[in-house]
Amino acid sequence: MESNFVWIDLSTFDVQKATDFYRDVLGWSYATDGSGYTQCEVNGAPCAGLYEMPDFFQKIRMPSFWMTYVSVSDVE
Repeated sequence: MESNFVWIDLSTFDVQKATDFYRDVLGWSYATDGSGYTQCEVNGAPCAGLYEMPDFFQKIRMPSFWMTYVSVSDVE
């Protein structure tokens, strides 16, 4: 069975701090459409997304987290 990581999202308390960090460390650039979701890019190609952690997660003090998405050829 073949599987591949196809996308990653960072749920974070501070999107500006995260974008500054990943710009400095990985050279990422960013695109936003005003929806609150920030697309991260490397050499103009999308590579990840960032968004502000939902209120409920903030209230329960959940730490920032990366969510990965995997494509599989067969779920079973």
